[in-house]
Amino acid sequence: MSGTILLAGASGDVGQRIARELLSRGATVRALSRPGTNLDNVARLIAMGLHGVEADYTDAAELQKAMLGVDCVVTTLSGPEPVIIHAQMLLLEAAVAAGVPRFMPSDYSIDYTGPVEPKPAASPRIQQAPRCCTNQGYVGSFR
Repeated sequence: MSGTILLAGASGDVGQRIARELLSRGATVRALSRPGTNLDNVARLIAMGLHGVEADYTDAAELQKAMLGVDCVVTTLSGPEPVIIHAQMLLLEAAVAAGVPRFMPSDYSIDYTGPVEPKPAASPRIQQAPRCCTNQGYVGSFR
């Protein structure tokens, strides 16, 4: 696998598992962290081989700058609606503005045995996004 992946939520458990798998397949991975993120967490990600980039999730210009040259944005964010819906919508909008061709939102609590649909609040905006947006890419187990 070649290309550059921007990974939001890389310091979490799922994010680290995805990062390790992407790195093992030869991808370049940028770990997106928010200002104020624990520096030990950032250092651990860099030690894994990720490239750290910091951006305020509410600053569209910072997010777009972090996404320049990226082939795919993968989010592993988890939390209540302000995180799982609103923060990801800001990430999606920045990805579209930066010309990122693929966006994979975080929704790891879905029932993947049936049709996979985005959360209802996000669905209309995701469907209108002029990029490929899917959350089916990482269903399965990780080492």
